[in-house]
Amino acid sequence: MKTMMLTATEAVRAYEMALARLDRMTLVAPYLVECDGIPVTFDVDEDGYVTAVRRCAPHLARSFTRLDADRLASTVRNGDGTRGNVVHVRDAVHKALDAERAVMETLASFASLSELEEIM
Repeated sequence: MKTMMLTATEAVRAYEMALARLDRMTLVAPYLVECDGIPVTFDVDEDGYVTAVRRCAPHLARSFTRLDADRLASTVRNGDGTRGNVVHVRDAVHKALDAERAVMETLASFASLSELEEIM
C-alpha cells in the first residue's frame, strides 16, 4: 500500500507541476483527444489516418487546434469502438489530478482501517 501511495503522490506532483507550466504558457493548440475519459496520443500517417492509439498522461498527449482535434477525434476509437472526444489540456490535467487525489484518499482510508484493525 505504501508503494501505491508513493506512486499516487508522485503523479499528483507531476500533474501539479504540469499545471503550473501550462498556466505560464500561451497555448496555441491546447486541445487533445481522449476516449472514455482517458487521454490518448497516436500517430498520424501521411494520408491523415490515425494509427497506434495509446493512452498517455494528458500533459504529454499530442495537442491540436480545436478544429484539428475535432477532425482527429472523429477517427479515433478505443478497443471497445468508443469514438474519441476533444478536451482542453488544462481540463484533462485537472481531471487526472482529481483522480490521483481520490486514489490517495482511498489509500489513506484503507491505511487508517488497517491501523484500527491492528489496535483491536
